[in-house]
Amino acid sequence: MIWEVCIEYANGTQKVIRVYKERETALRYIDAIYSSQGYPMHLAYIVRPAIATRSMVPA
Repeated sequence: MIWEVCIEYANGTQKVIRVYKERETALRYIDAIYSSQGYPMHLAYIVRPAIATRSMVPA
């Protein structure tokens, strides 16, 4: 399965920033972001399954 790392903004919109083949790798990427930048109040980083219709190149 392909996993997307997204930024989710306070208004509910999401933006894909990275794509991974393994969920654990995507989660470690988010952990690294939070450990270096802290936890912002206006957005969140999430991992979600990729939509099958998009063409992607996993990291």
